Amino acid sequence: MPDSEEWYLQPIEFGYYSYADLKTGVIQIEDIAEINDMMRANAENRWRLHEANKPSGG
Repeated sequence: MPDSEEWYLQPIEFGYYSYADLKTGVIQIEDIAEINDMMRANAENRWRLHEANKPSGG
């Protein structure tokens, strides 16, 4: 698990939970980890799709 604040604050930017949820304990560390894993997988899938749709250099 990363030590940076970005790890638990970035999902807020994307609307997965609010800062208030984080501060009041509504969101748990396990939830944050799962959301971050999903966000990372989605980013990887978007990158792969982008790469697959590039015209071949031939």
